Amino acid sequence: MNSRVFTWYLMLNKRLLKKAGFLVILFLIPIFALVFQLCSKDDTGGFLRIALAVEDADDKLAVTLMNQVKTEGKVFQFSIYDSPEQAKQAVEAAKADVAWVFVENMQEQFQKIGAEKKQTLVKIYESEENTFLKLAREKLFATLYPHMAYYMYEDYIKNEMLPDENVSDELLREEYEVISDQDDFIEYEFLDSDQKDVNDVNYITSTFRGLLTSFMLLSGMAATMYFLQDDEKGVYSWMPKSKRIFVSWGNNVAALSLAAVSASVALLASGNYTDFGREIIAMILYIFVGASFCSILGTMCRTVKGMSIALPVVLVLSIVCCPVFFNTRMPLRQVLPPYFYLYAINNTKNLVWMSIYCVIAYPLGYLLSREIKIKGRLKN
Repeated sequence: MNSRVFTWYLMLNKRLLKKAGFLVILFLIPIFALVFQLCSKDDTGGFLRIALAVEDADDKLAVTLMNQVKTEGKVFQFSIYDSPEQAKQAVEAAKADVAWVFVENMQEQFQKIGAEKKQTLVKIYESEENTFLKLAREKLFATLYPHMAYYMYEDYIKNEMLPDENVSDELLREEYEVISDQDDFIEYEFLDSDQKDVNDVNYITSTFRGLLTSFMLLSGMAATMYFLQDDEKGVYSWMPKSKRIFVSWGNNVAALSLAAVSASVALLASGNYTDFGREIIAMILYIFVGASFCSILGTMCRTVKGMSIALPVVLVLSIVCCPVFFNTRMPLRQVLPPYFYLYAINNTKNLVWMSIYCVIAYPLGYLLSREIKIKGRLKN
């Protein structure tokens, strides 16, 4: 029995590899991975273009802050300009979305803020307000805050706590570092992830993996279309209709297995592979979840034309509803296979839900195929 199943599996793989369209999908996966990695590493990438400049190039603190902002951004593209005028002109010419200009005498400005005097640290020039600009300003505030905190601390020690003593800047800085080096006073806990550190969240990686799962689902739906096409041609006419659903499942498992190999290579090559055991288990379960979903979809569509209409709709829904770009709360997402896989990578509990999905979906697909067959007989 096992050898017979394995033989069928190899025959279905061989048949799929003869399909030019399916080969294109398989080759698109590593090509997409390569292009995505090149774009993510390219300095011209990013959701927001930010021009940086300092009013005084000799101001060491201002230059340090500017470089610190540049290195902290992962989803923003930063460009350093020689003068504030050039940075402002970049915004006016639509070469940048916003310009951040660090003022001169930065240390003096921080000291005045420490003494509770209102001062400007950064001049911002932008053409329009949007969500990404607000997020970018949070990055800027996060860079400025530690310095503001230190000079407030310095002013308090020198002018209020120990006004009659000459406390050296070195001693103040040393004591401040001891205080500020303590654990964060805000503790993060992800309810849908095993991650503990908020800084470990990689949004680029999440998008990359999410799009890969969509490509895999596309391969499964393509395999379902090929099955329906062969069924219409009478390729499986020798087989009872009640058993053809098993061929559909096997066809989809074969297609998703090939796509899984391609996707795994892409994840390894791009450095996005996480824990080996979890990756393997999640990928195997995703193959069976995706295969059952595609078989049920094919049973409901019944024809190649119906499946060709459903394919782009399902593909778009899997990208929009599942956490590929954004984490939505649409109820429909829990029907789509990428949803469980993407969460299973960060939370092992979802591996259980993927198993439950399979346990429910396969009998459901079988019963649905028999129900449609019985209705077809009654109509005839």
